[in-house]
Amino acid sequence: MINPQTKFKLILLAKMNDPELDISNLGVPDELDADLPTTSSAYISILLDGLNHIKDLDKAGKLKERAICGLLMDFVSSANKEVYSLIDSLPKELGRFSVSKKYDEIAIRTGIEISSSLRYIFSKWPKFSGSYSYPIPSMAEGVCSSSIFWNDDIPLWAGVYGDLRRELLDFLINWLNENNQSSFGKVY
Repeated sequence: MINPQTKFKLILLAKMNDPELDISNLGVPDELDADLPTTSSAYISILLDGLNHIKDLDKAGKLKERAICGLLMDFVSSANKEVYSLIDSLPKELGRFSVSKKYDEIAIRTGIEISSSLRYIFSKWPKFSGSYSYPIPSMAEGVCSSSIFWNDDIPLWAGVYGDLRRELLDFLINWLNENNQSSFGKVY
């Protein structure tokens, strides 16, 4: 289950993108609006929600075949589905179709923004492989990180390779927490 606040953060992003958008009937808590003064702070907050969700899945032993980026996109997709479900519950006379249409852009942009932020933070990790697509370094001399990733005999979340993936996950969370989103604006 995703953080229930994430769907509201996505709705606030849509409002930031289009100040005329009426979100008054979507149940966004007032205090959340004050906590996310910029689009950058909202994207980073959503990214942290997703990374912490992955951490929770790992603690529950539910990670096997998906890497961090894929899991984050799954998380954002689930949050987007919740937003669309909320929008669809609005009566037609409250303009659910115009809200849905205006939200579409944010649904797409969120994935792009998160990917861009991750690329930047990957490069800050001391063990970064040099590949944004495959940031976990190879454990085998002379074998590139993409070959290790696609090797079916090496589990993504077990052994040394899994330990490195967890280390990167912890690094991402710690980096975002230490580099307060309001102090660095857009991270890429």
